[in-house]
Amino acid sequence: MRLSSLLRIVRRDPKERKKKKPNQGRIPAVGRLQRAGKRLLVLLGVLLILTGLFWLLLPLAGQYLLVDQETDRVDVIVVLSGDRGERMEHGAHLFHGGAADRIIVSGGPVYQETAVADLMFRHAVGLGVPAACVIKEAEAQNTQENALFVKELMDAYGFKSAIVVSSPYHMRRVRLVFERVFTGEGTRLIYSAAPSESFDPNRWWETAQGKRLVISELVKVVVTHLPERWRAILEDA
Repeated sequence: MRLSSLLRIVRRDPKERKKKKPNQGRIPAVGRLQRAGKRLLVLLGVLLILTGLFWLLLPLAGQYLLVDQETDRVDVIVVLSGDRGERMEHGAHLFHGGAADRIIVSGGPVYQETAVADLMFRHAVGLGVPAACVIKEAEAQNTQENALFVKELMDAYGFKSAIVVSSPYHMRRVRLVFERVFTGEGTRLIYSAAPSESFDPNRWWETAQGKRLVISELVKVVVTHLPERWRAILEDA
């Protein structure tokens, strides 16, 4: 080393020699707090967005299940069993409004020799529908059988168009099943939801019954979309 270099080192200010280089790998406490605060704000923003989406999607689930089409003149009104009478009342209302001259009531056995179709028949007559205008389908135990046995009756009577009536939460699955059963038949089907005081598709999560109905129907809709062999396995389980 040259003598001039050694002299410069010796002459350097002692205070300057004692200075420590800053630790560039460490973040000052203030900086760490700022970064933590930003992350917290981002997390809160994400949570707010997810919460908003959750509340937006809740009504969509109920609305998805609802299929309610504009009615027209048809050969027959088909009323499916499964409620306390609102479906039959809606079917009778359509009948009296001139939508069709005949009604099929579909519902299988409930006890001994009585079928739901028998009870629906009495209800229809009580609502002013002439007994001669009501056709009973008294074997169906589920929506699939509703569609199959109603199709047999419609073929037997030569009906080529129908309004299918059920509850709002049931209508999506009804359409899926009926469209599949009637595929290629050239039959015109219209789906009409019966007004319901016990189910609101826009506020279904506010009642225990609403939550049970929507969750159950969404699962059943998924199952309905499965191939037939998988549906059979699940139904037998």
